[in-house]
Amino acid sequence: MVATLKDVARAAGVSVSTVSRVVRDAAYIDASTRQRVLDAIQALQYRPNSVARRLKYGRTYTIGFIIHDISNPFYGHVVIGAERHISSIESPEFDLFVLNTGRDSKKEKHAAEVMLDRRVEGIILASTAAPECLEAFREVAVQHGIPLVSIDNYLGGFEYAIVSADNHLGAYQLMRHLLQHGHSRIGILSGPDAESHARERVEGCRKALQEAGSSPEEIRVATGNWSVEDGYRISREWLEGERPPTAIFSGNNLMCMGALYALQERGLHVPRDIAVVSFDGVEFGTFLRPVLTTLWYDWERIGEEAARLVLEAVSGGNSCDQPVRQVRVPVQLVIGESCGCRLASRRGRGVGNKVLHQHEEGKGGVPLGEDN
Repeated sequence: MVATLKDVARAAGVSVSTVSRVVRDAAYIDASTRQRVLDAIQALQYRPNSVARRLKYGRTYTIGFIIHDISNPFYGHVVIGAERHISSIESPEFDLFVLNTGRDSKKEKHAAEVMLDRRVEGIILASTAAPECLEAFREVAVQHGIPLVSIDNYLGGFEYAIVSADNHLGAYQLMRHLLQHGHSRIGILSGPDAESHARERVEGCRKALQEAGSSPEEIRVATGNWSVEDGYRISREWLEGERPPTAIFSGNNLMCMGALYALQERGLHVPRDIAVVSFDGVEFGTFLRPVLTTLWYDWERIGEEAARLVLEAVSGGNSCDQPVRQVRVPVQLVIGESCGCRLASRRGRGVGNKVLHQHEEGKGGVPLGEDN
């Protein structure tokens, strides 16, 4: 039989209201009384009725998280980071409610309605940035007053916060390194134009290309849905056309995987026949041969920062009360071999739980320092 508040109160020799105050971690309770109640809770295996408690206080203690593509490893790590931060908050305890929309704008718009129905207290959003979706979330933030934190994308002229990598700087650094190897015909695999982080990465590439004096006619930019399939399809089209690129810059890890498959299918060697670099490819890049040259940033920190901002807003802070407050997570260039560099050693040194390889100084690119 399930234990109740009355059972705990009887076992501890206190009133029901005292048990309720201990469960809520209220102040001004004698230490010995609190311990008797906690001992009774443990002995009876009492579990508070969270639904009843939330109805009583008119709150759900729930943060919503809408993801447009949960199959992308990036978002899995972002959720881990968000959940870790939320679970670290002892009082009050919040739950994370996750919805995946599969890059379907209708599902994303419906997800906004679901979050309202669930009475979530804040939302973390990885949006497709489709116009009808942005309007739905504008209504959530403006008319319903629910704090909103966006992952990577600008949403429009209303109050919210955004957490992203330093996309422009990272793409600039990665493209500049690629250009040091003398490439002039470069294909850029990008995400949808509607997504601001895709545009920022292309703009970072263009800045490096302009500084290097590259001819715009030799640079190709193609957009896809950040998927393996689109990376494969676009790369195959380039390779089958006239004057195929001598290097490919991929805007994310999944499109890079598709590009590498297209190259392998045609029997091309990386980097001898064609160089490849990728934004956020560390997750799999260190296991490739040749090792992938990529850009590292802490995916889980993206989730942690988003959760911190939304909880601050829910608790009455000012994280989301001004148009577009942005937190940028720093990026780091990771030199591999896929760009044409030669590594001095297969030994690595850690950055978090990732592996960076030492670059052989004097062979081009940016050395990462000495192995310890």
